[in-house]
Amino acid sequence: MDAKTSRFEKGLFLVLAAIGCLILAACRIASGTSPLDEPVAPTPSFPPPQTNTAPSPTATTTGLPSATGTSPRALTLRLDRWSSLDGPVDLEWSPDGGLIAVTTANGVSLSDAATLEEIAFQETPYGQNALAFSGDGGRLATADDWEAGRRFRIWDGHDLALLGEYDLPGSGVTKGAAIALDFLGDGGVVLAASELAGLGIWTSATDESMTRNLSVKAAEPLTAVLDSSQSRVAVAVGPAEAVQVWDIATGEMIEEAPLAGASRLGFTHDGRFLLALLNFEAAIWDLQSERLAGEIPIADGAAGGPAIPFRLSVSHDDRLLASGTEMPSPGIGIWELESGQLLGLLAHEDLERVRELSFSPATDELAILLSDGRLEVWTIEE
Repeated sequence: MDAKTSRFEKGLFLVLAAIGCLILAACRIASGTSPLDEPVAPTPSFPPPQTNTAPSPTATTTGLPSATGTSPRALTLRLDRWSSLDGPVDLEWSPDGGLIAVTTANGVSLSDAATLEEIAFQETPYGQNALAFSGDGGRLATADDWEAGRRFRIWDGHDLALLGEYDLPGSGVTKGAAIALDFLGDGGVVLAASELAGLGIWTSATDESMTRNLSVKAAEPLTAVLDSSQSRVAVAVGPAEAVQVWDIATGEMIEEAPLAGASRLGFTHDGRFLLALLNFEAAIWDLQSERLAGEIPIADGAAGGPAIPFRLSVSHDDRLLASGTEMPSPGIGIWELESGQLLGLLAHEDLERVRELSFSPATDELAILLSDGRLEVWTIEE
């Protein structure tokens, strides 16, 4: 083979290789490769679905902006373990952090929190929605999905043996759906059910015999949250667009916070602060001094309003707040509650896949439930 032919063949090979690269790039663009498949450093990203149980590598967040404009301390966020469920809806840790219960489209699942190995599963005629453990972890309550069944159930908190099955309170056209339930300090059940006129709050010492404690008129039931430790309920109301806090035992309103557009509510564990996810920020309302204690931006309104279902959770020591956010980029942000500094970010372009998130009541871990069925537990380290 002469030198001229060799140069020709070598040139032809380079041309064909370049064409191949262009075709490969075009295919990747046409297929709509998910940003989850190519996470951008330094923020850790949710891993794509896998077929094994090997966790993703540790990644450390650095240099993230904060709500106060100062440089925050960085957290290390590490995916420690994950499992897969069918049609997950909501999740709850047991009080000691040893178990995780998940309501699903066809029942309720109970797993060992340390391994995420399923301990028990109970199928129900309708999917389950709200759920709560009793204070001692001995019982678990769940309620039928919205606009489907009209029952709530009490399960054994260790093996999901069915202890009782009862009708939701109300009758006829006023009968609504359970949007929140919990156990009171005395072991009784408290349940918030949507009604035509607003929100009904019911309690029971024996589960099956429910007594109406109060009705909140002009309420937006989707935002109700129960504080079982202090027998309170917070709910967004209109037309004033405020959040009212009621004493469940006395049926009296404690205070009204001027927080407009609340889509999600929560209490800190010490009962001092009410948290509200508004249109573009997470508001921190001081219930003792009845004033706004802080605001954390979570969206910029560029699309005319939040388009993703934000969630929130407070760590067991009331130090950290986790919430869905679009700032500084889409994902789950973890802030220091006292300062408002952003300490970590789990990058996630498709936040509609995040069904729920919850801090462990005993450790620095964050459980995240995704619509594709994954239950992930992330370890948080400083």
